[in-house]
Amino acid sequence: MNLESCIELYSVIIQDYMECMCKSQIIKDTSNSYSLLHIGWKTVSHIFNILYSKYSGDVEPIYEHARRSYLFYLEYIEQTNFCNDNEAVIFVYNKLADDVTSTETTRSMALDKDVQCQINCITNCVYVWKNKSISQKNRCELGKLFLQSYLLLLCDPKRFQLSTILYQIIDFETEWDMNTYVEFFNEFYFYISQKKEEIYSDERVGSMALALLSRKKSENTGKNNVNENMSKFVTDLFL
Repeated sequence: MNLESCIELYSVIIQDYMECMCKSQIIKDTSNSYSLLHIGWKTVSHIFNILYSKYSGDVEPIYEHARRSYLFYLEYIEQTNFCNDNEAVIFVYNKLADDVTSTETTRSMALDKDVQCQINCITNCVYVWKNKSISQKNRCELGKLFLQSYLLLLCDPKRFQLSTILYQIIDFETEWDMNTYVEFFNEFYFYISQKKEEIYSDERVGSMALALLSRKKSENTGKNNVNENMSKFVTDLFL
């Protein structure tokens, strides 16, 4: 399985996970849905990496066992009424013990560590986990709209640095509403997909983008103003 196919499979699994969680009555009834979804995403992603290595990129068993992993995660929540990162992973891992452990694991098929970091960083951004006020329904919608396209765009090693810029922006702008996020993701994607490759290797880009964000923050640039000038906002990040 090549990287593109891996990304497509991961995107489907994570979107299915988010959809399942948002429909769950357990999640609807809790006041802590944000943390539960966030920890669950990290748990399913961890299991996905293990399954990808074991099954050498075979789509069917990876998808099936990954789907079971988030159902087991829901079972964990129901039993414990709270969530801990490590305990959740261990619980799900033990439930899938026969499926995620093997002496025949194919190391050559394991995802590159840098690619794993990219996937986690980009997924973190698309689901805007830093913004705790956005609804889980909107979070799911952002994933449907942008997860796969952003992973395919930014998991190219030539564009690794750009995911850092994306993270800086999402980490900085934690009070945007749904419409502003959609506008930003559309503009950022359009700009990067059209940009020549020389920008990818420019080490100044990240620090310049962060400097611009800091300046805008100090000038109290409101979200409405940003939204009205989103194309310019994105373009200015790379000037």
